[in-house]
Amino acid sequence: MFKIIVATILIVLLTSCAAKPVFYKPTPELDKLVAVKMIEQVLYEQNEKYRPESVFISEDFIALNKGLQSKTRGSAIAVVANKNLIIGLGSSKTLTKEMSQRIYFNSLGEPKLYIKKGRYIAQIKDVSGQTLLNVPAISEAKAKSFINSLMYFVEINRSGVN
Repeated sequence: MFKIIVATILIVLLTSCAAKPVFYKPTPELDKLVAVKMIEQVLYEQNEKYRPESVFISEDFIALNKGLQSKTRGSAIAVVANKNLIIGLGSSKTLTKEMSQRIYFNSLGEPKLYIKKGRYIAQIKDVSGQTLLNVPAISEAKAKSFINSLMYFVEINRSGVN
């Protein structure tokens, strides 16, 4: 009996942590301006940890600027010359690069919708099924509108009408 209770508790804990798929069949947004505004809004409403610094949306791609990342490496050596004098030498090298990502609409497959801990997550996938970006939304309606807006641009790229 004890083993059954422990197994049940473990199953509940493990399944409550995982993202659960939400069935949703996208219906592409009909208006370009509405699609652009919705994509921007959902991306900017993300938690500060995941929110891009800037977003640019063209008919061909979404460009996300995620800020700068710097890595510094350094070394130093010091020699005691006498009791009152220390001679030191040091150097460092800093590499700074812009963290950015482009998501091309003509490379996208159908986005998926998930729910995890009460938040809806739109998962952007490429045509091979690889996840490119997880985008949390503040509501189910916004997550679905975000997916519909993405599909607007995917459809115009597939049909060649841009």
